[in-house]
Amino acid sequence: MAEPLRISLRYRGPEVDSGEMDINEVVEALQGFSGAYGKVASEVAPDSTHQLRVAAIRESSFDVFIIAAIYLSQHADVLKTIETVTDAAKYVFGMVTAVIGLKKHTKGQPYNVNVKGNNNTVVVLNSDNVELHVPLESFELFKSGLIDRDLNKIVAPLRPNSIEVAELRSEGEKPIEATITSAEREYFRPSSVVTMNENEIVGTLISLNKKTNRGTFEFGNDASVRYHYTGEDKDQFHKDFSRKGPVRVTAVVEFDENLTPLHLEIKRVEPLQSELKLTQ
Repeated sequence: MAEPLRISLRYRGPEVDSGEMDINEVVEALQGFSGAYGKVASEVAPDSTHQLRVAAIRESSFDVFIIAAIYLSQHADVLKTIETVTDAAKYVFGMVTAVIGLKKHTKGQPYNVNVKGNNNTVVVLNSDNVELHVPLESFELFKSGLIDRDLNKIVAPLRPNSIEVAELRSEGEKPIEATITSAEREYFRPSSVVTMNENEIVGTLISLNKKTNRGTFEFGNDASVRYHYTGEDKDQFHKDFSRKGPVRVTAVVEFDENLTPLHLEIKRVEPLQSELKLTQ
């Protein structure tokens, strides 16, 4: 049996050059990759099982290795090109990176499509009149939006002058790779996200990275969301974090289509001594 596929998830930039990275962002990124890979694997071979394992972390940039394997059922109805564990994992990983390529190509703007050959190749013409040729199944996955939220988690750590690049790359012959820069981060935001300005939310500051002023905020029934403090008085914010009990934050809030907060850009913090609740 062929060896499982080794995939590198790497972040590069001044903030991660030491080989260290905020653990909450690492967990979110790995959840994003796991979600994207798992959904594609289930679409490609619904009767199979897949496994992802973290193998090692390498310093100089932040680099985590992922071992990917798919075990095909004897009766699985999949493409003939998928014959081994490595072939199957490569095929799924290739689909994920193809969607990343399409996201970068279309830039969140309208595009035109033309199907060529025996309906196997799609030509995508972006708003700059540049063509990209992709397999039909990759385009259908891109158009479905199935892994949009997962890809958004992978690129979430990217920010200018801090974490500049996210890179996914397989090892071995003919490696498959995808690179996203902080300038391209906006292309990966799900279109259903609604941004609301200056909302107040009551909850608890759970974690804080004092270097980046990012962490986790808990509200309601143990629900949590990532935040970034962008207010003027960072020293006071660190003091507010050290206090126990609930706080009221004024923040720019990103909601999903169910009005569940996805991310907070906190402007102000007010310590409270009241029962936790979510206000909109």
